[in-house]
Amino acid sequence: MIHSATVRIVDFCARNRWTIVIAGMLLMLGAAVFDAARFSINTDIEGLISQDLPWRQRELELSKAFPKKGILVVVRATTPENAEQATNALAQAFSKNPDLFPTVEQFDSGDFFERNGLLFESPAGVRKTAEELTRAQPLVATLAGDPSLRGVMTALSFAAEGVRADRIRLEQLAWPLSLADRTLSDVLSGNPATFSWQELVQGQPARANQLRHLIGVQPTLDIAELQPGRKAEEGIRRAAADLDLLNRFVATVDLTGEVPMNDDQFSVVRYSAVRDTFATR
Repeated sequence: MIHSATVRIVDFCARNRWTIVIAGMLLMLGAAVFDAARFSINTDIEGLISQDLPWRQRELELSKAFPKKGILVVVRATTPENAEQATNALAQAFSKNPDLFPTVEQFDSGDFFERNGLLFESPAGVRKTAEELTRAQPLVATLAGDPSLRGVMTALSFAAEGVRADRIRLEQLAWPLSLADRTLSDVLSGNPATFSWQELVQGQPARANQLRHLIGVQPTLDIAELQPGRKAEEGIRRAAADLDLLNRFVATVDLTGEVPMNDDQFSVVRYSAVRDTFATR
């Protein structure tokens, strides 16, 4: 019975092949139109869990009181000054694009920390900073008149005269001279050269938190895309490239946070789906 039914179907298709081909194409076209009109993707992870659940309502209240920053931009540079300037420039560029970046916040840099940064230090740290500034007062006064590498060399020449006059001990110049030697070596070798006043005043290499600053960005997400934060992430990288942070400040930019990590997961889904589709054929 099945054999005879198959034979009749094949015979019918053979006799009406053009009708079958046209009907199949129309059916495929209709399916494509229906798919485009009726199907869509929603990558809003927050919508996967019902908001009627008590614990979910508490989580939403917490998020409302303490909003999450979807993208955390990490800016690193070779000196504290360069890290600060690169972060400020990047944050200002984000603020000029409120449609893509509605909320931008500098967590550990910017005008507030320039005015009140010492309030976040321990009493011992503030005391040490004040003592270092007091010891470096002659050097800082000289540099204030010429804040360039030439000014640094002039200050060091004054310091050398102080050694000859027994007003300064030779070991006190070890750290400033080592910084100057490093900078001049970079200049002569054609590498990007930097000189840090903060390192000079501190008398020691900059701490890791001085060379890295964070910008919190709450971007506009396109939940109709498989990677809803891709436009914002591309906008951040484009802003860093337009500002030429690498050449101007020897600074690099990395992204982390909830949005980039979710986008990475969705990208894995996309590529694994394509791979599995071809692998199963």
